[in-house]
Amino acid sequence: AHRQPWKFVAVSDPAVKREIRVAAEAEERESYENRMSEEWVEALRGLGSGDLDAAQAAFEHAGAIGERCANPDVVALSRLGRGQVLLARDDLAGGTAHLDEAMVAVVADEVTVPIAGVVYCAVLIECRKTFDARRAREWTEAVTRWCDAQPDLVPYRGQCLVHRSEVLQLDGRWDGALAEAQRACEALAGRPAAGDAHY
Repeated sequence: AHRQPWKFVAVSDPAVKREIRVAAEAEERESYENRMSEEWVEALRGLGSGDLDAAQAAFEHAGAIGERCANPDVVALSRLGRGQVLLARDDLAGGTAHLDEAMVAVVADEVTVPIAGVVYCAVLIECRKTFDARRAREWTEAVTRWCDAQPDLVPYRGQCLVHRSEVLQLDGRWDGALAEAQRACEALAGRPAAGDAHY
């Protein structure tokens, strides 16, 4: 399993939180523009633009490379991407099977923490799109147990807080849902996604 040499801390100062968010967004932009292979960017672009054939081919190619190089992060992201493509093609069974495979890698602690967050958040978005409340609940509970087993981890940031709040609402856990929504409002202040948090 991958263990990060990172330390997580709680930050209460809004100015420091903003600086961290700006730095994280710059890091993400750097990844898309200079670190990710052109094939990976093309896969994401194809998924976003509706060129599902190109996206599927690129995600399958990435998955083969990930398997060959024994890179669980790439394998999990490939499974996630293939699941998203299949769902976009209305293949609910095939798509959710791939999403579940990606999530198993998360809760089995096979992927790095950042990839775990990406996969979980994306799976919740797909559950929302397909109205799969049962799957969203199950994976949220599994990820909560995974997070609880990692005392230094600061889970659920940004948009994931909104999705988690939605799952808690579905279960009638109103206090928890409200707390997550309030945390999301703070974390997303000044960003377009803040509307979802307030809603």
